[in-house]
Amino acid sequence: HRILELNTKERQAVDIVDKARLYMETENYSLALPLVEKLLADQPESGEFNFFAGCIARLFNQEVQAQQYFEKAVKSNPEFSDRIDSFKRDLGNDYFQFTKYFQTQPGRKESIRYMIFKGLSCCPDHEGLSKELNELLVEDLKEIQEQSDSGNPSKIGEILALWDDSDDRNLPIFQNLSEESYARLLYFKGKHVLKDKSYSEAFDLFQKALSISPKDEDLHFITIDTCFMAGDYNQAIQAIETAVQVDTKFAVYWETIGDSLVEAEQYADAIIAFERCFTSLPGNIELLKKIGDCYLASSQLEAAKASYEQFKLLLEKSSE
Repeated sequence: HRILELNTKERQAVDIVDKARLYMETENYSLALPLVEKLLADQPESGEFNFFAGCIARLFNQEVQAQQYFEKAVKSNPEFSDRIDSFKRDLGNDYFQFTKYFQTQPGRKESIRYMIFKGLSCCPDHEGLSKELNELLVEDLKEIQEQSDSGNPSKIGEILALWDDSDDRNLPIFQNLSEESYARLLYFKGKHVLKDKSYSEAFDLFQKALSISPKDEDLHFITIDTCFMAGDYNQAIQAIETAVQVDTKFAVYWETIGDSLVEAEQYADAIIAFERCFTSLPGNIELLKKIGDCYLASSQLEAAKASYEQFKLLLEKSSE
């Protein structure tokens, strides 16, 4: 009787395993779930059952749990790594097909967005989904620009919120963006927070964008302007020095700093700012007059005279 009871339990256990495998193969995951939970309760270190549990958790949007199950499966048997990759790749393909389907339906942009984001969260290196993601961002950036031109900040905020990268779960998605588009997205994010005078946050966004696109002139202009708006002249000086390395035309900001220093009666520092501007932009001869004015205001008459004479000479040559 004891032997018969043991044989019955063994057959039941085998039946549960066979059913769980069958449901997983036929993608009947809801039916597989209670069986897999029971199997894991009996064999918590099983690579196969942890793999099953990870697949189900991933399909039910339980991303953290899925990763934990997958890690245990690989720890039990490294060969499960290939099966996990294959599962994620197949899942990415499914989301890609959903994406293409919704593109044939009018007014389904948000469904398309959802499928792309979900697909890449499962399979970050899916080429088709990556391409769709970048095309989606290009469309949104175009709309943001249009809304900016028409003065509609609330709509801009709604679009930017769809591209929030503050959540760690979204990081794989943002790694798929082209550098040019991502830098432009950060530019618009920075501009958007500027309206609330969030200068520090805006500056950080512009700096991040510049680290991606260091020659973007729009980014340099708005970074320098942000420093001035925040009254942070030390930061402005650093931003100008960086920008001048890209294009000498940014040296015009030295004149702005010089004018501010003159207003504060800091003539010595103003002279340095005007001279730095003139070194990069020698065609702006009015700077020599400003330098002379600073020397005059600080009672350095000989230096003032020399600056005025040089200004007069260049002015005559310009007239000729």
